[in-house]
Amino acid sequence: MAVLKSQNLAYEIAEHLSGRIIRMELGSGERLIESKIAKDLDVSQSSVREALRILEKNGLVEINQRRGTYVTELSISNIDIMYDIVSELYALLIRKAMERKTELYIKEILEVFKKLEISAKNNDVENYFNNIFEIAMVALRAVDSSLLKNIITDLWPNKRRVEYMTLKYRKDELLKNLKYFKQLEKYMLEANLDKLIETIKEYTRNEKRIAIGILEKS
Repeated sequence: MAVLKSQNLAYEIAEHLSGRIIRMELGSGERLIESKIAKDLDVSQSSVREALRILEKNGLVEINQRRGTYVTELSISNIDIMYDIVSELYALLIRKAMERKTELYIKEILEVFKKLEISAKNNDVENYFNNIFEIAMVALRAVDSSLLKNIITDLWPNKRRVEYMTLKYRKDELLKNLKYFKQLEKYMLEANLDKLIETIKEYTRNEKRIAIGILEKS
């Protein structure tokens, strides 16, 4: 691999390893050896160590002084808790975004809803899920809270990992999944906060059910 050179080297290494974990190139429970990673990337072990701490914060790895560093296991209990937390945080995000919404925010989010629908109709699973994260980013920009942004985005690597696991099973159901976002679009334009929150909670419950169902079969 090309040598990584950056003032934010640890973050670059963390991003590289995060991508490999999300794409299942580094599997659940796989041991990560600092010296090997440092050699492969032509970087210092101290930079790798710092990168692994970043991944630990995001829940992608577990660091044990005796056993070393391992990719966090994908478990039913972790998925269950993660989606429950995401559900509450997204409900809070919607509430705050609706309080601060502007014409520019509405226009921007409607454009992403349109891209989401195109992805669904084209059975483009990867772009479909990228568009979902883009919707959340638009809402986070509207709220303009670094605290809420950090809390939510810290969960995204694990959420992306779970969703990547489900991708190959999702191609035929994107239009069915799109119904939640059509409802969100409708209730946003109607400024119906209760229905917005009800819909996002129903959506996250459905995502949790699908992820747990797939993990149970794997």
